[in-house]
Amino acid sequence: MSVAQLAQTPAERSFRGPGCSTDCRVIRALVPGTFGRTELMLHDPGSHEAWGMSQGAEFGAGFHDVETGPLLVRLAAGEAFVEGKLILLTPKEWELLSLLARRLDKVVLNTDTLALIWPWYEQQTAPHPRHILRVTLSRVRAKLGPAAYLLETRVGRGLLLRREATS
Repeated sequence: MSVAQLAQTPAERSFRGPGCSTDCRVIRALVPGTFGRTELMLHDPGSHEAWGMSQGAEFGAGFHDVETGPLLVRLAAGEAFVEGKLILLTPKEWELLSLLARRLDKVVLNTDTLALIWPWYEQQTAPHPRHILRVTLSRVRAKLGPAAYLLETRVGRGLLLRREATS
C-alpha cells in the first residue's frame, strides 16, 4: 500500500469519546512490525483530565472539607476528626469514609462501593462478597465513636453518611 493510498483510507472506527477536544486526532502512518495497524490515535491528556475533573465534580469529588455533626473529613489532607480529635483509619477504612463524605446525604449502593474500593473482591468466587464491606463499616463506626450515628445502612441498598448541622 502506497503512502497516497494510505492517506485516502477512512478511519476504521470512531475513536472520539467524551472529553475529546480538537487536539484528539487520528494520524495515519506506516507502523513497522504491527499487523494491519495503519493509524495512530492521539488523545490530548489535558482535555481528558479537564473532562474527568468536571465529571467528578458532579459527584462531589472535589477536595474540600466535609463537616457534619461532630465529624470533620478533610479530603485533601486525608484526615478525619471527631470532636476535634484525629482518628486513625486504615487505607480501606479511609477510602470508605471519604467515598461516603464525597456523596454526603446520598445513598451509595453496595455494589458501587465494592466496585470502587474492592474491585478485585467482587470478581472472586467468595460466597459472601459483602462481608468485607460489613466488617470495614463496623470498624469505621467503632473508630468514629460519638459520630457513628451519622453512618446509616440502608438494608438491601447501600450506605449513607448523613448531613447534620454542626453544633
